[in-house]
Amino acid sequence: MIKFGALHIHTERPGLLADFYQEVLQTDPEMANDDIITFNVDEFRLIVMRHSEVSGRNPDAARMMFDL
Repeated sequence: MIKFGALHIHTERPGLLADFYQEVLQTDPEMANDDIITFNVDEFRLIVMRHSEVSGRNPDAARMMFDL
């Protein structure tokens, strides 16, 4: 059986996006620094991270990837 393991969200402002997900998930980050913030929810991991190729509005779906 395939399990959805993690979702990586790339952004130019990981702290701001992590604040949003911290409130939505009602949990503190497992790990946080200026470039990456991770949340564990049961067996699922949400990873919000800075990416040098991401800025401004999202014209395509290249800002997310997921792990199985």
